[in-house]
Amino acid sequence: MIPANVRYDNNLSYFDRLLFGEISTNIVLKDGEWCCCESNEYFAEAMDVALSKVARGIKALEKAGYIEIEKQGRFGRRMYQTSEAFNNSSLPNPYNR
Repeated sequence: MIPANVRYDNNLSYFDRLLFGEISTNIVLKDGEWCCCESNEYFAEAMDVALSKVARGIKALEKAGYIEIEKQGRFGRRMYQTSEAFNNSSLPNPYNR
């Protein structure tokens, strides 16, 4: 699922928006928290794109405030969706219902 706030954010590329959807579909309950632990390599292979494109997309989503990243050890991470991704109050009508 790609919420309206992410779908209509013109500061994101279409790929970034799709990547948010991929992150969303890979969220699992881990240690009592809903997060995505997949690697950039996983997304690059699944979406058939370059690793660098995934890295830029994740940075763009983080910069926009739609995901938060928590480092886990030396190579691991957890990605969390933020409430900003689901806050439609900044969208023009008819989207902010």
